[in-house]
Amino acid sequence: MKATLQKHTAKTAKSSGKMASVHFFPATSKLHLVELAIPSSKTGPFCKGVTFTIGLATDPACCAVRLLFKLFTSFPMAPNAPLFSLPSGHPFSHDLLINSIHLLLPAIGENHNHYAGHSFCIGSTAAAANLGYTKYEIKALGQWA
Repeated sequence: MKATLQKHTAKTAKSSGKMASVHFFPATSKLHLVELAIPSSKTGPFCKGVTFTIGLATDPACCAVRLLFKLFTSFPMAPNAPLFSLPSGHPFSHDLLINSIHLLLPAIGENHNHYAGHSFCIGSTAAAANLGYTKYEIKALGQWA
């Protein structure tokens, strides 16, 4: 049985009034996974919602579960706050996210000209194919036509 350690409700990018949520499991200090529930997706079939389950990574420095938990415990936020926001409280825009990534890529030795907003879609399509998903399944993910 799952027990919620912490729940955060975040605004979605759409102005639909629907809310996304983040749940950490289990209810002890030994985290195992985080579930991110998004009520609707513009890329999914029929704009249905989806829940992503993310497990612990072996390296704490790049573990989404630990980093999200640290974010929520270090910077408490209102239940209706954006999941990731600027100091002003406003959510990240697509352009700001891409521009921020372009500024950070040279710090790890990557050429920012090799990355664009669609790089994320291409990466997820390639990852799904490498995991053995069929063309039909990849198309259903909304990442390939």
